[in-house]
Amino acid sequence: MAKNRKKLIWKGILLTVLITGALLIALSLYLKHNYKDIMVALIKDEVERHVIPDVYTEIDFTLWRTFPNASVVFKDTRVVDPLAADAYIFRAKGMFFKFNVLDLLRGNYRLTSMEVADGDISLVVNEHGEANFNHLLSPAPDTTAAELQMSLDNIVFKNISVSWQDDKNRQGAQLTINNMRARGQFSSLAYTMSTEGEMVLHKLTDKDFTWSNQDRITMALQMDVSNEEKRVQFTQSRVTFNSLSMDLEGLVGFGQERKADLHMHASRIDIHKLIGDLPEQYGAVVSPYRIDGDGTAHIYIKGSYAVMPHIRSRFSLANGKMEHINSGVALEGLAFKGTFSNGEKNSAATSVLNVEQFQGNFSGQPFSGRFRARELDRPAIELYTKASLDIGKVRDFAGLDTVETAQGQVEADLDFAFKPENIFALQPEDFRDSRANGTVSVRGARIKVKGSQLEARSLSGNLSFTNRDVTVRELRGYINGENDFYIKGSLYNLLPFMLFKNENLHIAADFRSKNLRIDDLLRPEGLQQSQADEYYLDLPRNISFNFAMEAHNIAFRKFRGQNVQGNARMKNQVLYFSQMKMNSMEGEVVGKGTVSAKAGQDVYVNGEAFLHKVQMEQALYQLENLNQEAITHENISGELTSNFQFSARFTRSLKPIQNSFIAQADLKIDNGQLQNFEPLERMARFLNISQLAQVEFKTLENSISLKDMVITIPQMEVRSNAGNMKLRGSHTLDNEVEYYVEMLLSQLLSGIAQRSKPEHSEFGEIRDEGGFSGIKLFIKVHGPLEDPRFSYDAKSLATEVQDGMRAQRQSVRQSLHDELGLFRGDTTLDHREKSERRKEREQRRAQQEEEKARLEKREQGEFIIEWEEE
Repeated sequence: MAKNRKKLIWKGILLTVLITGALLIALSLYLKHNYKDIMVALIKDEVERHVIPDVYTEIDFTLWRTFPNASVVFKDTRVVDPLAADAYIFRAKGMFFKFNVLDLLRGNYRLTSMEVADGDISLVVNEHGEANFNHLLSPAPDTTAAELQMSLDNIVFKNISVSWQDDKNRQGAQLTINNMRARGQFSSLAYTMSTEGEMVLHKLTDKDFTWSNQDRITMALQMDVSNEEKRVQFTQSRVTFNSLSMDLEGLVGFGQERKADLHMHASRIDIHKLIGDLPEQYGAVVSPYRIDGDGTAHIYIKGSYAVMPHIRSRFSLANGKMEHINSGVALEGLAFKGTFSNGEKNSAATSVLNVEQFQGNFSGQPFSGRFRARELDRPAIELYTKASLDIGKVRDFAGLDTVETAQGQVEADLDFAFKPENIFALQPEDFRDSRANGTVSVRGARIKVKGSQLEARSLSGNLSFTNRDVTVRELRGYINGENDFYIKGSLYNLLPFMLFKNENLHIAADFRSKNLRIDDLLRPEGLQQSQADEYYLDLPRNISFNFAMEAHNIAFRKFRGQNVQGNARMKNQVLYFSQMKMNSMEGEVVGKGTVSAKAGQDVYVNGEAFLHKVQMEQALYQLENLNQEAITHENISGELTSNFQFSARFTRSLKPIQNSFIAQADLKIDNGQLQNFEPLERMARFLNISQLAQVEFKTLENSISLKDMVITIPQMEVRSNAGNMKLRGSHTLDNEVEYYVEMLLSQLLSGIAQRSKPEHSEFGEIRDEGGFSGIKLFIKVHGPLEDPRFSYDAKSLATEVQDGMRAQRQSVRQSLHDELGLFRGDTTLDHREKSERRKEREQRRAQQEEEKARLEKREQGEFIIEWEEE
């Protein structure tokens, strides 16, 4: 029985659905057959005369899509733009004009609702000020047919894109109406309307200012509408812009002038959410921070909204906090009051943002100031602040990852102004023409820039800002250990250098130091004590300076200098020294030079120095024997005066590249002594002249050069306790020697005699009357320094004899010419003179053979004697 009852129920439901469907179909067909033409004609005429004058559309009549209402449907509606024939001011896939079905059956044609879906509206004002929407609402008189009654109380927009472009004023906007519904007695002259809706603002432009974001706007509006006065008054209305909710009140006119006078008010603004709602390019600057506080804002909009109206606002913040998310360092107790206005021309170019007073504390220390920004299309910013700040906390709060170590205290009283191209994407050039006035004091600071091997500590000083320049009244401290310094001068491009990578800093200043040890400045970070002689020269790419320099003591490795004065400058990783003067090596040094340490290259050093009365052994010791072992500080002493030019190349770790060394020295050594010099000691044993093992001389002058690893010593005369001699030759940095020594035979015989009878020989006392006349002995010393070979230099002897004969003959000829006038016009020798020269050579050869034989008889000891043939 129960089953039969259920079957009957389902059959009843099915039958009802079928009957209802059949009735609806029948009703639809009936309405469409009897009312379609009437309703389409009425609506089309009404729309074209009062709303849209030229409509291109397909019109239909439907019951199904808008049931229980019947609708006239405009499909694919298009309205041509009157300013551009190939564009449209309005397009929509569907426009539904709805009627009550019962009203139609009664013959009462009353329009109750309208819906627009899937469309776009393009509003344009061209460069001449002509608007394409002036004809959107036709001014035709009201001749509505009596049978069509306008009783609209519901208008709906769905998925409508709206764009506004004002070419004359360079303004525009783009938004999408997702869903909006308006209710009211729209046909009345005065009525109350309520509107709810949601839209998205994509873009807003004003001149060069662009706001580009996906801002969600919702609204719940209550309005009193007066069609007679053509105005709307907002009451109990609220607009929400992303997370910012504002109460709205005021008037909007929709007549010919289209003016607004609105007031929006927001309280207890969530600052953190508000900043999060900013476009990416504007929010990026504060994205590393969490900002909280109680904010309020009043916004006033007045003027024509056909263009940009006048906007002004008042805002404030209390109990604010701005915390750097990663470091946790925060500004606390932040409070300010300010105003905003878009100015007399209602544009970004005339806008002014003014924070009258801000205050708070930073790491427990108070700060205060004011802020002003004008011309917001390219803002001119003015900032005054007075603060006491912890440098390390500032580094952490600002997120300056280029600074590795930051300690100390800064007190600032600073008035700063600049005009950036884009405030939310600051560039170094934005600070080029900045203006600054005020003072900054530094106390107990310690700073190290990441990637640098220099660390400054105990920094204290006072800086003053005057427009673009930073004047260092005084700045003192230490760099890498006990290298103290005092600077007084100017810093250029300081702010860009501190805030941006790859920016340049230039310093022009007086530089003074009590103790300056270059070793400490060149040692890489973390070097062990066992690596004390390891260095790395890394001149910064982006720092240049020009110093008038004074240093009481300066040291590098073994070198020591006192009372240093001169000029030092650096540019493009090249150091230039000029007019350098110091006391060193118990004498005085004056010089100039350059050190080039460009990235990816070896270190190039060249210069010129004048050494005045320095001690020779100290000079070689402190200069580390000029990286050679030929003559060291253990071999020679005396008072040196020299002009010295040099050029050399080193690795970045300051290891010398020997074949790159070039030097030229014009030197004079007074009261000198040469000792423990292996070649002379061996020659002393070879010649049996003990004085050669330790030569003392009054004055020695020569010009010595170094090139291709060879030290070249031109011929020089040495007057010493060992007698007079002439010396020339070369000495390689690999300690291969080739010396040529010329000395008087009488000195050799004197040495023999003194060895047998220290006071008198068998020939009586042998005296050296000085000079370099008499029979000469020529000796060649060659081979490795530790084991040289000695030989008698026959070639030099032959040349000496020949030169002597030629000089004597020339002297006679000159005398005859001067006294008797002979040999006039004779500039060459005749054949007789040539014959005489041949005889002279034969005689000289015979004399050399005789001398050689005599010396061989007396030669004893370990030396191998080599004879050089002519």
